[in-house]
Amino acid sequence: MTRTIEARLFAKYRVNPGTGCWEWLGSKVSGRYGGIRYRGKQWRVHRLAAVLWLDFNDDPAIKVRHKCDNPICFNPAHLLTGTHQDNMDDMKARGRQRGNMGEHNRKLSPAQVQEIAAATESLRVLADRYGVHNTVIHRIRKGKRANAASDPAGTCT
Repeated sequence: MTRTIEARLFAKYRVNPGTGCWEWLGSKVSGRYGGIRYRGKQWRVHRLAAVLWLDFNDDPAIKVRHKCDNPICFNPAHLLTGTHQDNMDDMKARGRQRGNMGEHNRKLSPAQVQEIAAATESLRVLADRYGVHNTVIHRIRKGKRANAASDPAGTCT
């Protein structure tokens, strides 16, 4: 018996109790986004969720954006569609534009920094969840990174 795509999605996720994000635990696409094969095509999980639950028609010109800023989230309540420019505006407003070294300058809230410091999951799992490099997670755990509110560029040591 073939499982439905919904059953496949819900077999590899967890709900983040702090955010309500449906976090994909399966394979990744582009190192950040959840990925799954469906009907002979590799999908980003959040785009597939938009097709399944938001009546999105998978137009490649339209982006599926995350209100929660969590690339592995596929909760339809956290997704919205928009243009490439909308996506770039989101990135700039949230402080994630690329810096000189090509790293994301993503802001972590003080609450997120505390969650990371107390978490027991691996660096990679936490880095995927929060959309930052695993060295950021490592530095937070070692107490070498100040509160993101006082260091919005993520540059402190």
